[in-house]
Amino acid sequence: MAQTNISVRMDEELKTEFEDFCKSIGLTMSAAICVFAKRVVAEQKIPFELVAPDKKSGLRAEKSRI
Repeated sequence: MAQTNISVRMDEELKTEFEDFCKSIGLTMSAAICVFAKRVVAEQKIPFELVAPDKKSGLRAEKSRI
């Protein structure tokens, strides 16, 4: 199967923390993102709950800490 590249923009601190986590479980960031994409395609949904911010306060609900 042919490979392709994607580009992802994120906060530098988040990238560093994500990279450190991936290394701690023996994955590259690329492999971790591929695992996420495969799960989304297989389940046809995001594999965790997303909650919109409260319109009045602008704060996220407690269970949506991503």
